[in-house]
Amino acid sequence: MDGAHTWLIEVKDYSRHPRTKPSELHDEVAVKVRDTQAGLAAAQFKADDASEQEAARNSLGRPWRVVLHLQQPKVPSKLRPSIIDLATLQMKLRQAVRSIDPRAKVIDATRGTEVPWAARR
Repeated sequence: MDGAHTWLIEVKDYSRHPRTKPSELHDEVAVKVRDTQAGLAAAQFKADDASEQEAARNSLGRPWRVVLHLQQPKVPSKLRPSIIDLATLQMKLRQAVRSIDPRAKVIDATRGTEVPWAARR
């Protein structure tokens, strides 16, 4: 990770329970990205503390990187299937947030992808 970007990392853990929401996962993440940017846009002018306003300005002033950290069962089974195709999800996410980060990533840490952060329960 670097200080030249603002990182938005969304973590979803389906390793024990499958996804049950009716909405598409890429759409859900895209809405969170939009809402986060809207909150920061308001905070740069309306936050109570000057340091919060500055942090919001700094976050909005850098390029954004969007990452969906997805955890699925290590060994898919009938009870815990691995039903989310990472390549398709990444393509759809990139399309959904194209104007913010055309290189958005979907990673699955349970499949050996190394990341510089840890997701804990």
